Amino acid sequence: MKNTVTSITPVVEVGVNSVKAKMKKFGITSLSEEVMKKKESAAVEKMSSLASCVTGVRQLVVALKIPSLRTPTTALIIGTVQDKATSYGVSTIGYMASFSLAQVVLKIADTGLDVLGQTLRMSGASDTAWSRMKRFHLTTSTVRMWG
Repeated sequence: MKNTVTSITPVVEVGVNSVKAKMKKFGITSLSEEVMKKKESAAVEKMSSLASCVTGVRQLVVALKIPSLRTPTTALIIGTVQDKATSYGVSTIGYMASFSLAQVVLKIADTGLDVLGQTLRMSGASDTAWSRMKRFHLTTSTVRMWG
């Protein structure tokens, strides 16, 4: 609070001097020193209350753990763009899978992957190879079903 008042005081003094200069320009020679002090203290009080509001907002963001307010804007935008690109990509794949030629190709790929999976299982291939192939086969089947 003291730091806020200390940092705002020069700004307020410049403002007061500016007002005094404009008053002289319009022929107003004096304004009660007491009135000026009241106005100055009111302005400083208002500024310090605004500063405490900013601190309160920061504390609220931390307390609520709102990631969109704590994440830098660029990271937030990149995440949103990636989500939208993925969404459009999935929609495009679904649209392409609706064509009859794509359905034939996907059915052939599905059958070939099924045979490959059975061969890998019987030959005792590693679990990683089997799980990757299984995931690819599942994706192909899902895309075929979309169409």
